Amino acid sequence: MDLRRIRIRLTLLYSALSAVAVIALAVIAARWGTARIYESAEREASDIVREVVLFGAWDAREDFDNIWLVNPSDEWVDGSTNTTVEPPYFSLANAAIDADDGVFRRFEQDGQWLAYSLPFQDDLALVAAVDLADYDADASSLRLGIGLAAVGATAAIALIGWFVAGRSLRPAREVMAHQRDFLADAAHELRTPMAVVQASSSFALSKDRPPEEYR
Repeated sequence: MDLRRIRIRLTLLYSALSAVAVIALAVIAARWGTARIYESAEREASDIVREVVLFGAWDAREDFDNIWLVNPSDEWVDGSTNTTVEPPYFSLANAAIDADDGVFRRFEQDGQWLAYSLPFQDDLALVAAVDLADYDADASSLRLGIGLAAVGATAAIALIGWFVAGRSLRPAREVMAHQRDFLADAAHELRTPMAVVQASSSFALSKDRPPEEYR
């Protein structure tokens, strides 16, 4: 019985089962963490719009970046001074006015952006845009960290599995050692009487004798 091979197989089986559980937990953690990161981007966009609404006037727009007052009916847009992107104003404003609630939408323009639109007054809506570059970087760092942690955990579990498999096979190793010792002792104890039997037989067969004497 090759106990080393059995130990390797047990370790591989234990590591594989554990790796499945670790990967599942890592995927769940990565998705949950990524969702929380992008939820903070949504909060940033909605906070910008709500702060302008709380001021009660559009005159405060110059204190914010990338925010617009949109009239989709007359198709005009009035933006703040610090604007670096052009979101889909009218479709966002229409969606917010129709829903009578805030609407989020991602769009791409020299990178990924998140836009938020909220009905403001009559047929007007406020639209704000947030650059997702930093959030994407945070999400990538989070996924990388979780991935490295999962690899490290799997390696640690494999080492633990190797140790546990060795401990579990120790009784079998001791039994095999006792068996080898018994066979060695038995062979040693039988060597002398077998030698005597062999010598006597050789002597008896060394010359011809009558059958009666052989018997």
